[in-house]
Amino acid sequence: MAKLAKDAGATSISVLYQEGSYGKDLQAAVTEAAKQSGLTVLPGAGFTTGDAGAAASSVAKAKPDAVVLVAREGAQSALAELNKAGLSGSRIIMSDGAFARYGSGLGSKVLDGARAVVPGQLPSAAFQAKLLAVDPSLKDVSYAAETYDAVTLAALAAARAQDDAGRSIAANLIPVSGGTAAPGSGSAAAPCLTYKACLGGLAAGPDINYDGESGPIAFDANGDITTADFSVFTYGADNNPTPSGRETAGHPG
Repeated sequence: MAKLAKDAGATSISVLYQEGSYGKDLQAAVTEAAKQSGLTVLPGAGFTTGDAGAAASSVAKAKPDAVVLVAREGAQSALAELNKAGLSGSRIIMSDGAFARYGSGLGSKVLDGARAVVPGQLPSAAFQAKLLAVDPSLKDVSYAAETYDAVTLAALAAARAQDDAGRSIAANLIPVSGGTAAPGSGSAAAPCLTYKACLGGLAAGPDINYDGESGPIAFDANGDITTADFSVFTYGADNNPTPSGRETAGHPG
């Protein structure tokens, strides 16, 4: 979110966040990321669901170039209050919890040019076609690629262990993901892209590097992924989002 603000030319941001662990924790992370990227962080404010008026007015008085909204069920009312305070359109960046199709729920063009960041990426057209072949009534493909890869990784870990017990699968997830258990323990094997191809790789050596529908995975020693994709959506005059890009974040294994 900080990168989106900076890429759009903002030099300062404020964070309007919904009270609670999600809002406070993400607000702190956005603030730190913004400072590290050279943005000026102006005073933000917290609000409770349905009572964002004072917080929105406070943020508006700071006159930020962009406002990051971190919210969930209180997002729509907060967006309406930001609009009343003179903050709307392309100056708004939303967290995944605030991402939604607002349509006529907000005034005309309130979100025109606003952006939102959602973890994960949209499945490819080919993968969506496979999903629809299984269930033609499928309407939402969010996290489909990530879920598919999670199942495939578990299956590959069981194959490597020759055992499907939970502990055996957990102990083998790092070496099938292309990750390393400790710094300096070697470079990852060449990627294999399907369960069948990776299974063949296991026959040739103990470690493989599954890169699936969601892209590279590579667990670190803590079992965390070392790179993650985020989908970027831009809102139109109808207050509804359309996919507009992708961002990748990561850390060394």
